[in-house]
Amino acid sequence: MSATIRVDGVKETIASLKQIDPELRKTFNRQVKEIAKPIITAAQSRYRSQTFPSGTARAWNQRGRPIFPLDTQKAVRGVTAQISTSRRSASTIAVVQKNAGAAVFEFAASGNLGAAFNSKNGAPARVMWPAADSAENKVSQEMARYVEEVSDQINKELSL
Repeated sequence: MSATIRVDGVKETIASLKQIDPELRKTFNRQVKEIAKPIITAAQSRYRSQTFPSGTARAWNQRGRPIFPLDTQKAVRGVTAQISTSRRSASTIAVVQKNAGAAVFEFAASGNLGAAFNSKNGAPARVMWPAADSAENKVSQEMARYVEEVSDQINKELSL
């Protein structure tokens, strides 16, 4: 599950950085993750305030992969920023939930589990999208500013 904000030029900037200056690319990755921090922090605080149904405390595997128990701390730690320039990737920078149980909690809509989540925690897209919406303007403005700054730096290096 991921929440993304669109800023034009990011994928091209990252691809250029990889070819021109790998060290600047590493710095760029660190800074981008720092820029995405408001979304991560908002999602983590939303997970801390959630009360999960009692059934999520029991072990549950699906096709041999453990999904539950769902623990607040694991859900909080599962929220991270990822950077991908793959052509197959729809987004370049994404805030994702890596914990399987928290991802199920985020989108379960039907069946007994979905009904339990809906009654206690509202409709699907319970945590990540509201967190992204709350920080979208700040993150997109800062991201656009930083991409412009790095693009200018790349252009200066290329013109030398």
